[in-house]
Amino acid sequence: MRSVGLDLDRWVKKDLLHFQAMRPTSTGLEGHLAAIHKLIARLRPSIVVIDPITNLISSTGTYDVKSMLVRLVDFLKVEQITSMFTNLTFAGDPQERTAAAVSSLMDTWIVLRDSKPNGRPRRELYVLKSRGMAHSREARELIVSKKGLELGLVLRDHPPASRVEAPGVVAAPK
Repeated sequence: MRSVGLDLDRWVKKDLLHFQAMRPTSTGLEGHLAAIHKLIARLRPSIVVIDPITNLISSTGTYDVKSMLVRLVDFLKVEQITSMFTNLTFAGDPQERTAAAVSSLMDTWIVLRDSKPNGRPRRELYVLKSRGMAHSREARELIVSKKGLELGLVLRDHPPASRVEAPGVVAAPK
């Protein structure tokens, strides 16, 4: 992460950040779930990131992955641990679809995608949904530089986005 201006070593050395790499084919889904439970019991984190859930599908079927993720999300919620899951999509619309069909489990769904308007590559970031809180669905450019990560201005080459002002209240685009 140093290449984008983030030095995480100090957090790792203070035991405030821990990385655990597991190959999706190293064990079955039950083995992954058991290993995650053990890590959580040992480390007692306040936040857990699973990156990416898409890799689990390569080792088994979508139904089994969804079942495992439902159990994991439930466990994390019971333990009051904030979780973030990443999902890779390929050359398609990520709208509420994932390879593991788990978007309904997530409270907030943030989409990061690559685009090439006018032949210029860029990363776009927007909130697809966020259950129970106000949010904007406007896409912004995600800029990765030596200063770190920054959000650019609202992208104007997209159709106007709606805003969710409160649960069940969607405002029309301005």
